[in-house]
Amino acid sequence: MSAREVEPLLVVNQSSQGHSNWTSCLMLVAFVAVFGGSFQFGYTTGVINQPAIPIRNALSGCNSTAASDASTLCAGSHTVSKFDWSLVVSLFAIGGLLGGLSAGPLTARIGRRSALLLNNVWFVLGSLLMGFASNVDMLIAGRFVVGIGGGAATVVVPMYLAEVSPVEVRGAVGVLNQLAITSGILISQILGLEELLGTEQRWRFLLGMQIVPAVIQLVLLWFCPQSPRWLFFNRKDKERAAASLLRLRNGQEDMVDGEIRDLEAEMEAAADSKTLTILDIVRHPVLWKVLLVGIGLQGCQQLSGINAIFYFSTSVFQNAGISNTRLATTMVGVLNVCLTVVTVYMVDRFGRKRLLQIGMGGMASSFGILTVSLVVSGLDKLTVAMVMFTVVFFAVAPGPIPFLMVAEMFPPAATAAAVSASIGCNWLLNFVIGFTFESMADALGKYAFLPFVGSCFLFFLFCCFLVPETKQKSVPEVLQFFSRRTVEL
Repeated sequence: MSAREVEPLLVVNQSSQGHSNWTSCLMLVAFVAVFGGSFQFGYTTGVINQPAIPIRNALSGCNSTAASDASTLCAGSHTVSKFDWSLVVSLFAIGGLLGGLSAGPLTARIGRRSALLLNNVWFVLGSLLMGFASNVDMLIAGRFVVGIGGGAATVVVPMYLAEVSPVEVRGAVGVLNQLAITSGILISQILGLEELLGTEQRWRFLLGMQIVPAVIQLVLLWFCPQSPRWLFFNRKDKERAAASLLRLRNGQEDMVDGEIRDLEAEMEAAADSKTLTILDIVRHPVLWKVLLVGIGLQGCQQLSGINAIFYFSTSVFQNAGISNTRLATTMVGVLNVCLTVVTVYMVDRFGRKRLLQIGMGGMASSFGILTVSLVVSGLDKLTVAMVMFTVVFFAVAPGPIPFLMVAEMFPPAATAAAVSASIGCNWLLNFVIGFTFESMADALGKYAFLPFVGSCFLFFLFCCFLVPETKQKSVPEVLQFFSRRTVEL
């Protein structure tokens, strides 16, 4: 590889780091982006878990009194089969895959803010389909449509947050994405309880109310600035980029001047570069490595086994003798949110890489002890504790950090395509795990969590040796990590 191929990507950030405060405009942008995007994704992910049986009974045309305890399926005139329900669950992930793959080119063309505005069409349409669903086909269609919106949000929101944030607080702002996802899951679990909206009579309100965050975002996004990086690199509009930065930095002109100089240096170095497609990235002598690491980080999240915990924690708690399993499952969601809040403060203090190592190593250990507690009788309390510890270690890093880092590692010419491909792989893995784990659990029985010991340990090694630290580093500084290894090879 020639030095000329690498140098355009390796302009090191020279700006001062004298300011790191959260401005009111930055907080508005962060709230609006995650509430109407990431929160929606999390809410849709968890909303059908608690009230699954009441929804199936209602759509089956059952007499509501036949399953008044919301825990028993009854036969009706239009019974919702297990296959039908698997489509309700899994087509959300297929929609997410399509949304994730299409969001990259769209956001490169029209911008991050405009892409989020347009994305609300999917959330509104999907919410209406589910809220007025009179049969399982309408529910499946609604889940698929909101999946498209959720997939696009997982691409656009982290990208938008990374590009509007000063480098000193970029990690904390980025973790808000995962905080909104976990909060959405928790709120959906609470509202889905039988005492609230998880009944045969009220479940349509539970699913249809997703229209509320979409409408709020549609209104508030007009008060948010466009991404200054997108304006500078994609629209070649320095004045609008500077104006956007002035709003985001609360008029701190010296800070804005430093960031504009960095952008100018980056553009000068990459003057001959064009917007890269995924094929261009695969052929590039450095960026193909970055893409593999980005996909690997998504594997850290989806192949860590956390979805198995979220999907099957109720049965694990039942076997452990917990009387109120729904409350215990909700507490798992509470724990996940609380630890994600802690990560907001940790990620810019300890760095992404170190937290990933702690998270993956801790999950491997927790799954190992969990397997022992399931195999050996009389260790019910240990089983519950290990479920909780697994969630703790996931919330520390594998949950929030992959979304954050994938938006931090690519140059502007490659960001849209690379982030879209990485997040698309996340959704594909989500679909595969959702479809295969139940069969794997039936085959392995009490050893069902054992494979995740191996996968978490392998990802621990991956984080130790192949993942760069991106804490308070510009994209060119991150790319130096990969270019040195290319030169060595």
